[in-house]
Amino acid sequence: MVGGAGNILIENNRITDNYNVNSNHDDGIQFHTGSVKGVVSANVVVRGNIIMQNTDPTQPPELQGPLQGMFCGDMAHENWLVENNLINGNHYWGIGLKQATNCTVISNTVYGGSDYGGPVGFPAHSWISVEGTDNIVQNNLVTSDISSDDGNIYISDTSEADLLFVDWRNLDFHLSATSPAIDAGLSDLAPLVDQDGDARDGMPDVGYDEYIAP
Repeated sequence: MVGGAGNILIENNRITDNYNVNSNHDDGIQFHTGSVKGVVSANVVVRGNIIMQNTDPTQPPELQGPLQGMFCGDMAHENWLVENNLINGNHYWGIGLKQATNCTVISNTVYGGSDYGGPVGFPAHSWISVEGTDNIVQNNLVTSDISSDDGNIYISDTSEADLLFVDWRNLDFHLSATSPAIDAGLSDLAPLVDQDGDARDGMPDVGYDEYIAP
């Protein structure tokens, strides 16, 4: 999105398997000013999207490009809601908002990087970063150090990922039956449902998925 785009819903998209055509790293979702400076992007909802690299086993490794999740950096961002997204990239930004005010990033799963089973030569991990004032970053699962006081869980290594997820090596990031993320979130502001439409209870799970016992 270019310029002061606002009042937008970006929901239930699947963005995967970008190709390496030049030295640029691609963003699954990006807002930037273009030639317009000093603008504000307000009232944007980013919900229920899947941004994932290397899902196609037939894609030649030399054509697998770097993929970031969501980066919105060179304009002001106000009243954004980013929730229930699954991002499995192989570059720095999982979710990034700069110059942010009154933005909420909640119940997302961000996994990726060369330290987490990703391709060698790419950044070690993907992160969530929200810079500004009066923002909430809560109930997220992410491969970067993040405050646990707000119900977030830092995935420190692949052995911890083995405990958290059903089968992350085969891109199944649903919570395992014994996942430490179950019932570990804060109830305030948590989405009523997860990305699959499963209801969250009064003790919500951390990340994009709410575990439902079979």
